[in-house]
This record gives sequence, C-alpha cells and structure tokens, in this order.
Amino acid sequence: MANPHVRPHLHFYPEDAGKTVNEYWHAKHWHEVADPSLVTPMALVNNTCFFVYEPIILSGGGVVMPYRWFMCNGSITAHTWPLRAVKRGNDRGWIVEEFHMVIVPQGELFIPFGSWGAGQLRPLPSPKCIFGMFMPVTPHHSYLIFQGSIVLWTRTNSEIGNQWHVIAGGARHVYSFPIWLYCDDVSGNQSKRWNKHYSFLFSAAGLPCALFQYEYNVHFLCTSNIAAPLEMMDGVVSQLEYVFVSLCYRTTAYILMHCESHREAWNAGVWAWDCVLEDEVLVIPFIAALLGDNPMQSEFACHVGPGGKMLCRICNVKGIDTSTNESQPSTALTPIDDANGGRTTSDSIGASDSDGDGNSSASNTSADGASTSG
Repeated sequence: MANPHVRPHLHFYPEDAGKTVNEYWHAKHWHEVADPSLVTPMALVNNTCFFVYEPIILSGGGVVMPYRWFMCNGSITAHTWPLRAVKRGNDRGWIVEEFHMVIVPQGELFIPFGSWGAGQLRPLPSPKCIFGMFMPVTPHHSYLIFQGSIVLWTRTNSEIGNQWHVIAGGARHVYSFPIWLYCDDVSGNQSKRWNKHYSFLFSAAGLPCALFQYEYNVHFLCTSNIAAPLEMMDGVVSQLEYVFVSLCYRTTAYILMHCESHREAWNAGVWAWDCVLEDEVLVIPFIAALLGDNPMQSEFACHVGPGGKMLCRICNVKGIDTSTNESQPSTALTPIDDANGGRTTSDSIGASDSDGDGNSSASNTSADGASTSG
C-alpha cells in the first residue's frame, strides 16, 4: 500500500467486464462467491461513504440495502436488496427482501445510513429498525420449506451498522486485500543432492497477472525442512493474528474490551498507509486461493496423492494392487459425467484404509523426485 511502484496497480473491487476474464477481479469468485464480509465493504461517492448492510436512500426515493460493490464501465455499482416499510403494532421498521436483487449505479446513491432517521425527510421508519429478512425459501433441518417467511436480521447489528464502519472510525477508506498464498518444496543444497525445504510465499491478487509474479511483488513468509506444510500454515495464521492485534492501534481499547481471544481480533483488519491517497486506510486481507502443484494440493487436502492406489477423487481409477501383484481390470479415467456423482467420503475412507501397500505416504513425495538424488 505504501509502495508507489505497486499501489497504483492494485485493484480493490471486482469488475463486471462481460465475457472478458483476463484478471482475478474479472472472475466470478471475487464478484459472487467470496465471503461478503471479506470483500471491500465501502464505496466513496461524492465524498460520502456508503457501506454494505446499511440502508441507503436513493435519489428516486427508494430505500435499498447494498450487499456487494463492483466496478462496471469505470464506476462503482452495487448489488442491493429492496427494503419494504412495514408496521408491527405501534412500531414501524423495514423488511429486507433478499429474494429480489437490484443493481444500483453510483449516480443513484443519495443518503447513507447515519445521515437520516425517522421524521427527517418524510415519514420513513428509522434505518436502525430492521424487523428481519423475507425469505421465500426457508431452510429447515436437511430440507427446504417453499413458503414465504420472515427471519431475524443477523448480518449486522442494525443499531450501529456495519462492523467495518464502526472499526474504521473516522477513516474514509476500507479496502479488501485478496492474496495468493503459494507453497512448494525446493532444495536447500547447492549440490545435486535433494534436500527438501517447504517454502511459503504470497503475492497480491489485486495486481495484474503481468505484474504479480515480479520479484518485488512476491513476498517470502517462511521455510522449513522439518515442519510439514500444514504445520507451517498454523504458524502463518498465528503470525497474522499477532500482526492484526499489533497494528490495530486505533482499536486496541475496543479489542481489549470486546475480544475474548486473538482469533476474534482477526476481524479488526490492518491499518496501512496509502501512498496514493496519502492517508491511513483499513485493509481486510483474505486468501483468495492456495496455489501449488498437484502433490502440494494433495498435501493441503490431506489426500493420498497422485502416487496412491485410489488417486482420483472423481472416479474409481485404481493402480496396481501389490497384494495380488495384478492390475485392476481398468485403469482408464472415467469422464466426470459418468462418475455417478463421484466417490463419496465413505468410499474415499474405505479406499484409504485398504491402501496398505505404503502408497499412503505418497503425498509426502513430490512428482519431481523430491526424495531422491538428482
């Protein structure tokens, strides 16, 4: 954020580019799949801050609840839910219609939460009084009930608004910062003898593909020839928790009063200096993806690995059974469409238990001969 060579290239919002998908911010993951609590929660329009999950009055008089921001044709746009004013006894409040999504361009954003209240402009209910969400489909145990019902609003505390709005205090910018986290095994020797070291690195997912692999954009985290990747991952998580507690100096009192553990302090974000805005900003880092080759992905997933007898999660392809020293009738890959939904968890556990010929250790050996000499 403080590097003048990097900051101008960073992106903090997903973008609707039509059918074009050249960068991560063009992809569906950031735009639709990523946790809404981790993506950029605010938009600055005409020097006014608008946050998700806070009611907004539109220029046309309507009231909506934004839940995602994205870029479209170079301007901020919002995915929103309409709000319907209702009366319950002597109280008047809002019902969020989550079944109906409305796209609102930045030109229609008018009055944010906190700048209007009951009786200010016209007889509108207070924005702090949200009765609930109207859901046409209600989850019940393991099935769905197809009838309209109102469920309690739990996404925010309607009295105070979005948590990031509260934590940011007077800050005008709160940004999401997705990262690529990468792990692979490398040799620690200068000779041809392989000496496996696992190394973790990360880079900003908001950078263009042409830039994020530049050496000064790849940041080293840790390396070890003793600890396994998942053990190292635990250390990375602990370090991030420590950094969040250390850097959130503006909210230290809040953390000490309200957070019961360092894990909860993770939700406080990280304060950083923005060299473009020349101001402090609150950054919300999240891992967009864990990158690695097939053996490393198997390691992350606690999978038997490509050297196992039951090496595929989709189909029932098998390797050589050493107990009979014969091949199974078919080792051809099964198309996904013909895989009958894939192997179930119980099938995978059974296959793992029956793989008693030493193949279960294959996940500790990379495909490039990591445990052998060069």
